[in-house]
Amino acid sequence: RFCLIAALIFLVSLCLGLFIVKTAATFEQKFGAVVEDYGLSLNEDYSVPENIKVKSNINQRLDYWVFYLVKITEGPKEFFFGHADRPDKKTIPSAHNYYLDLIYNFGFIAALPFVYLIAFTLKECFFSYRRGETNKNLWWLAGIVLFFVLIDNSFKVGLRQPYSGIIMFFLWGVLLSRLPNTKTYESSPIG
Repeated sequence: RFCLIAALIFLVSLCLGLFIVKTAATFEQKFGAVVEDYGLSLNEDYSVPENIKVKSNINQRLDYWVFYLVKITEGPKEFFFGHADRPDKKTIPSAHNYYLDLIYNFGFIAALPFVYLIAFTLKECFFSYRRGETNKNLWWLAGIVLFFVLIDNSFKVGLRQPYSGIIMFFLWGVLLSRLPNTKTYESSPIG
């Protein structure tokens, strides 16, 4: 009964929040086609010149991702070792994707530790779940860490920022230390 009430409150607040946010001007800028205010009214019956229209935030990010993907796959040297030159920050400010940014700047070799850590974390979470060795609190931590590592950093560069990066790596370390199979220090001859 409590779970049903909590889910209902969450759903109602989510719908209400979406309704409120949808009426804000920033929602239009991020998700819809936006026309800058040059004293023109969109309700009047005339055409707005194409150079006044601004791309939505999502379309801009897709353009940035395509630019970075094309540059990364230019050749084997660029793919494995990255680029020495940086894109013009006025036209392409950022990849808005931590992993594309990392591979573009430093190459795929620099991303290998992240690939290994992500695969290792997923493997340990999966095997801990199959053995039934973890508790509910650990699954919340695993969900938060995997959200930040896999989803949030696919749309932002949070691991590159000082404070959010420190917090994410700290939580990731706590998760790995609490997973039952990763406690190798118990079987170590030294410890």
